[in-house]
Amino acid sequence: LNLPKSSIYERGSHLKNIYYVEKQGQTKPILIIDGKEFDFISLQKYIKERRKSEDYFFESFDYRYRLNIHKSIKMEHVKELHQALINTETYVDIYAVIPKNADCDEKYYSNDFSIAWILPNPLSDLEVRYKKHKHVDLMYSSDSIGIKGVAHPIHNLNITIKQAIKNKPNYVIKFHVDKELPFENYLYLLNQCKKANDQIRNEYSLKKYAISLENLDEDEHYEVRKIFPLNIWEETNW
Repeated sequence: LNLPKSSIYERGSHLKNIYYVEKQGQTKPILIIDGKEFDFISLQKYIKERRKSEDYFFESFDYRYRLNIHKSIKMEHVKELHQALINTETYVDIYAVIPKNADCDEKYYSNDFSIAWILPNPLSDLEVRYKKHKHVDLMYSSDSIGIKGVAHPIHNLNITIKQAIKNKPNYVIKFHVDKELPFENYLYLLNQCKKANDQIRNEYSLKKYAISLENLDEDEHYEVRKIFPLNIWEETNW
């Protein structure tokens, strides 16, 4: 299992690990939990039964799982895992990552560093509301990202996204996810969007409050997040 690297991450070890790995001689990746192999049907059954066994406190927080996904697995397969989780009303994706600035053996970081994203809830009105927003469309190819039909180099992509966001108040970043996109590239795009969004928030904070984003109090931080939300919607081509 080779996890993708990320410049954005959080620490936290109290999560149940799901491993999505490649196996020699098989075209599709396999799911492993507690050393046992699962398919998507048995995974959904496992999550539902486990949730019943937890007390109400954990159940109310949609008991969370850390997804340890091999970095080269194609997004076609990752989306199948996403759908299996959505079918169990698990709407938070927590991806295991290796810090980009890691200075120890990568195995040291495998159970402690994560990046979280919210999966779309098909029962909500999110899609309807997002369609009313102005879109910053990202089209992926092997070495560049297309925004409004113009190719941009992947290097320093956050600068390009940042400018696109500034030009479109009430925006949503829309990924056009190709099924052949490796998971590590997908995660890189999410990183760049988050980095661009954080930079805009920090610039606003410095301008209005004369302090950096990380030093704002809770109410001020909420205001900045509300003005510059991180809205991401994904569309697939399969």
